[in-house]
Amino acid sequence: MFNRYVSLTGIGWGSYYPKYTNLGVIALAYSCIAPLVLGFATVGFALLYLAFRYNVLFTLGTQIDTKGRAYARALQQLTVGIYLAEFCLIGLFAIGSSGSGSSVGPLVLMIIFAVGTVSWHMQLRSAMSRHLTSLPSDLLAEEHCSNNDEEKGYPAGQSHTDARKVDSGTSSGDEYQVPASANPPAPPTGFMGKIKGFLLPNRHASAAAISKYILSPHLANPVRPYTQQEREAAYLHPALSAETPIIWLARDEYGLSQQEVQGCRRAVGEGLEVSDEDAWVDEKGNVNWNERELRKAPIFEEDVRY
Repeated sequence: MFNRYVSLTGIGWGSYYPKYTNLGVIALAYSCIAPLVLGFATVGFALLYLAFRYNVLFTLGTQIDTKGRAYARALQQLTVGIYLAEFCLIGLFAIGSSGSGSSVGPLVLMIIFAVGTVSWHMQLRSAMSRHLTSLPSDLLAEEHCSNNDEEKGYPAGQSHTDARKVDSGTSSGDEYQVPASANPPAPPTGFMGKIKGFLLPNRHASAAAISKYILSPHLANPVRPYTQQEREAAYLHPALSAETPIIWLARDEYGLSQQEVQGCRRAVGEGLEVSDEDAWVDEKGNVNWNERELRKAPIFEEDVRY
């Protein structure tokens, strides 16, 4: 009962993404036949975004972290709608070219566009596949630097790279050397430079710079520092990192819960924690707990956001 009260309903990503991906594919496929569909699809997806954003922030929880794999798969599946639209236009122009030569030009253009779409899809898949299994070098360097700064006790806002210039040679001791690839080249200047920087952010901007205008402010904020136990259990299976469950009983006015607590401690001994604190049974037989101080409950567990 307590876990249901303090926990949010989870999201089934496996059934959530396909529904809206299918809607996007339908909108893209019909856009060439009825362009008005794009207007209704834009308004519909905007309303869905607002509703989904509210639910994710306030009413839904996330028990499973897909590491961005679901988003990458859905983004690639949206190209099916583009393929369908292009093939539909190719078929229409091919039928029209049999009776009139004026459809030959649009037919050739659509074939070129289809080939370009295939090439773009292959580049998109290649670019995404590199980041599905490993972090970019600048994010990896930032993570290691932040961990070392916390362990070495540098002041907030000052890292070991600010306190001591690190040469590009070999590292000494436990200092972590920031790889050269983590430092992006200087951003291009001028009008064409800004266009190149926007179209090729992986070459002209780091992840930290991109997140300033892509991510929302509350998503760009760093999480709290992790404890040593949380770092060690980050990549362990939950069955290996889970702690011994706590038996939580509701206290009653007749002292039965106290007898059960003492009896369990005598029978089992150390290794089993039993408590009847912060929960009680009222005169109607209902179990209650302090709703204003939920963190004091013996079985309360704070979710760690990695």
